[in-house]
Amino acid sequence: MSDKEMNDGHDPQDECAPNILLVEDNEADALLIGRRIRSLYPACNLVVSKSLGGAYDVYLKEKLDIILLDLNLPDGFGHRTADEALSFAKDIPIIVLTGMGNSVTVKESLKMGIKEVLMKSKLMETGFEDALKRCINQ
Repeated sequence: MSDKEMNDGHDPQDECAPNILLVEDNEADALLIGRRIRSLYPACNLVVSKSLGGAYDVYLKEKLDIILLDLNLPDGFGHRTADEALSFAKDIPIIVLTGMGNSVTVKESLKMGIKEVLMKSKLMETGFEDALKRCINQ
């Protein structure tokens, strides 16, 4: 019997190497966010998409543990971006990363089912790490 079978199908290594989709069209932001994620999860499988359409394609091909979503993309804007992502990824925790966190957008996103809304400017703070852990271990 393998270790995975002995742990009721739960492989502890899976937590150390999550499958993460980052949906971000700004290359500089994607680079910074990617570096931060890799500093927390060096063995992660990080896939970056620049659009919702691309995110949907990745969703169909990959078993994802979490989606990090920018709200302003070439094919989506504001809380409608979150709504669209939730329409195809209901079963995956989504964290919205935004540079413009007005209270209406934050409230609407959370009301729709987004797990967390975080400011990009807070990327290096422990709140980002805590949110990732909560969502990945969910």
